[in-house]
Amino acid sequence: MKSLPLACFGTLTLILAVVLPVNLRAQENEDSSPKHHHYKVVDLGSFGGGNSYAQGVFLPFFPGTTTLNHSGAVAAWGDTPTNDPFSPACYVDCLVGYALQWVHGTANNLGVLPQNPIIGSQQPCFDCIWSSFPLAISRSGLVAGQSENNDVDSLTHGPLSLAVLWKNGKISNLGTLGGNQSGATGVNDWGDVVGGALTTASETLPLRAPYFDVFLFGNGTTSHAFWWHDGKMHDLQTLGGPDSMAFFVNDFGQIAGASDVDFNSNVNQVENPGGPTIHPFLWECGKMRDLIADAPANLFGGTYGIVSSLNDAGQVTGLMNLADDATWHSFLWEHGHVKDLGSLGGTFTTAHWLNNSGQIVGRSSVKDLCKDCPTGDQLELSHPFLWKNGVMTDLGLPKGAQCATAKHINEDGEIVGQSFLGVTSISLDLCNSASTGAFVWKNGSIADLQSLLIPGSTVTLDDSFNINDRGEILATGFLPNGDHRVVLLVPCDPDE
Repeated sequence: MKSLPLACFGTLTLILAVVLPVNLRAQENEDSSPKHHHYKVVDLGSFGGGNSYAQGVFLPFFPGTTTLNHSGAVAAWGDTPTNDPFSPACYVDCLVGYALQWVHGTANNLGVLPQNPIIGSQQPCFDCIWSSFPLAISRSGLVAGQSENNDVDSLTHGPLSLAVLWKNGKISNLGTLGGNQSGATGVNDWGDVVGGALTTASETLPLRAPYFDVFLFGNGTTSHAFWWHDGKMHDLQTLGGPDSMAFFVNDFGQIAGASDVDFNSNVNQVENPGGPTIHPFLWECGKMRDLIADAPANLFGGTYGIVSSLNDAGQVTGLMNLADDATWHSFLWEHGHVKDLGSLGGTFTTAHWLNNSGQIVGRSSVKDLCKDCPTGDQLELSHPFLWKNGVMTDLGLPKGAQCATAKHINEDGEIVGQSFLGVTSISLDLCNSASTGAFVWKNGSIADLQSLLIPGSTVTLDDSFNINDRGEILATGFLPNGDHRVVLLVPCDPDE
């Protein structure tokens, strides 16, 4: 008999009844003081190369994810000095890089799959000249992602990657659904892994969103969302169209992702021109549920949607195109109901993360005159927002920034994100800038994280994208020599 996810039983209600009131009380008892911590910078290093990266760099359009867990462990990627043998079909800087797990002050090399890997658990290779990529870390420290194996996909002629799970010093090849490639995008504390795996059916749009984000060098066959459970990959199928992809799995076995719902050709779809209609889904108890089918008629009207976060309460947030298929709003799905989050006055709203208390952060456009653009032009500049109890609040901008986006929120309501210091071109819902920074928002006060680093810190921050419940922040920045590094910002007082 196959075991079912915990969400199929009463356990979910019982546990949440205990956990969520604690989180809510934490929100009610927030210190009204806007005082911010100072932060010690911990450079996570690399593997002999100059750079290290986090998930958002080599898969820039991937939905929000957690690569920093609540105990301070990090999943990142470190360069080696070795040139990538698949160049120019390679990631970021075309150096071989390995998955890195930083825990208890040590950067551990998680290694890569060996050549011709077996299905299942095996010893990683720590000096092979191909790369691996971590995409998620669980609270228990399990890491999921992808690994190359020195093979080339015969259909796309690019490097072949397979979904993997790193656990207890071993690497598990999770296999495929009959096709050449797979990618793991989420993992929970029970060791359940989700992602996308290629099937044997031909793909008519091999470089299409949202599947392009995982199969970066193409997918010659269709992709189906998978659930890897008890050592076996399960095909979650689709909502009726050719492709699907899972992005998140919570500790109760609920899975969120996106799926085609038809075989139509939507010519106005900006993200996937000419592609099928794509809707966000929630999979539980053996069934894939179309979340937009639960929305009131004409609430959105577009043909493209995706999820950006799933919490342990089973709430899902994401975005859905409006009727013109060129603009979009974000949504919250809970208990079979869909809400449009609205906006801060502009056209766009992009949700990035959802905590267990149901608070959502992201960016929303506001209509504003652009001082650096031709006279009379009006841009929709993005401001970071917090959506809480049905109200969207503009978090404001750090000093000197013209726009920003909130990327993550912890259970104490602390928020981190990225700010943009200057607009250089007109672009919808974006702020194009040669200079970027990172910010933290706490108790109604927003601050540039660079200004909060303790004296002597030499890194110049360019982004922050995870904050855990200890207040530690995962960020990226540049060293004085130009190397790009993943850094952990640890809250402290200046004299610590």
